[in-house]
Amino acid sequence: MIFAEKGVTNNIYISKLIYICKLCGGRSRNLIISKKTVMKDENSAILLVDDSSTNNLLLQTVLGKNGFTTEVAFSGKDALKILKKKKISIILLDLMMPGMSGQEVLEAVKSNPETAQIPVLVVSAYNDNAEKERVMGMGADFFFEKPLRLNEVVDKVKEILG
Repeated sequence: MIFAEKGVTNNIYISKLIYICKLCGGRSRNLIISKKTVMKDENSAILLVDDSSTNNLLLQTVLGKNGFTTEVAFSGKDALKILKKKKISIILLDLMMPGMSGQEVLEAVKSNPETAQIPVLVVSAYNDNAEKERVMGMGADFFFEKPLRLNEVVDKVKEILG
């Protein structure tokens, strides 16, 4: 587990985490922080769906420092399994993933009455307006372009969760 050092600013801490991820090729799932933080609804979590452990680690760290509990899925298939087992309040979903794409995950989430009400925030390197319109038309609640502005992600999550 990796924990923040006292007195270290968020930017330095996040830079260190990104450096550590790069050292392991960005593929080590062991780097994902499992420290639990408390949300308003202690039984609920934010689901991070991205095949990049670097992206997941970065989002998990920033959201955790802001008091949010996260669950991590490295594939669309894993995300759907987590949705069956855990109470999820928001999904942060990458579109470009091997196997089941983010678009397929979004379609599965929004077509299931048990998960259709969960807000889905798309996080993608796509910067094509047609793709944005497509996923918004499929039921996505917001679209973030990579590279992310982390403060905007945190602000949007706080806005949705009230």
